[in-house]
Amino acid sequence: MDLTKIFSGMDKGPEAIQANFEKLNAASGSGTQWSKAGLTSINGFGGENLCWRQYKAGGLTILEFSGWCTTPTVKQGQAVDIVKVSDNIKNLFGLYFAQAGHIDASPASGLSFDPVNGKISMRNGYNFDLTPFATGMSLLVVG
Repeated sequence: MDLTKIFSGMDKGPEAIQANFEKLNAASGSGTQWSKAGLTSINGFGGENLCWRQYKAGGLTILEFSGWCTTPTVKQGQAVDIVKVSDNIKNLFGLYFAQAGHIDASPASGLSFDPVNGKISMRNGYNFDLTPFATGMSLLVVG
């Protein structure tokens, strides 16, 4: 199966990620329904519409986090933890090794997941502060 390589700043990145998931899902047929359980917003993040689901493909576990959210204030160059995932979610995979994140239509540099503390962070890579804004976000974690 040929999957599209995903890289930071790519044009139509979320669409390429979704196309990859559709290929994986068609090949494996194993995925869970969307859930809000086990996600706690922190540091002013408005993530009440954030959901997650799990895929199994070729021995890998893939967690997808997605939703329409409101960011907190993020100073220039700062990374802010925005979501704490439950241990049940964090422990769904063994060896963690890859991730790709996207904040739609925003100047934020991206998202990342820390497999040790189970927190999702957003980083402001620009030379100005970000005030809260509504946006779509997506983060994939592979392990």
